[in-house]
Amino acid sequence: MGNQDVVITRFWEQQEKYIYYIIALSVAAIGFVIINTKGEPLNWTQVPVGLAVISWGFRFLQYVLSSLYANKEYLDVLEGKHEKVGVHPQKIQAAASGIRQALESNSDATQSLGTYQNIFFYSGIILYLIWHVIEMYYTPIS
Repeated sequence: MGNQDVVITRFWEQQEKYIYYIIALSVAAIGFVIINTKGEPLNWTQVPVGLAVISWGFRFLQYVLSSLYANKEYLDVLEGKHEKVGVHPQKIQAAASGIRQALESNSDATQSLGTYQNIFFYSGIILYLIWHVIEMYYTPIS
């Protein structure tokens, strides 16, 4: 494995860890909201926390998994190991071209969805804080 392959592998490993970290934080945040609102009557002051939960629910992992699968298929085609393509040079070229286009499309979608995931995650945090301040304002001091 060359240096470039090592760097690419390490990059994907770190990116995967970051994705799962954000997802774990989102799930924990949703659980925390559920605990904080348990037994509370539904009212307009909970709109920001509802939007926060929706924001934290946004994920793009499906595109990442789809890209990994397409990458595996692409390598199988290039090596002549794909059962439907075989070792026929024209079939390999056609299949590789189609898969490469799908990979590029998935890569573009993954990049934008990753950006949106971060925006929604941090927006959810801000919305949660807004909700908390509203609740503090409307809760009488004992």
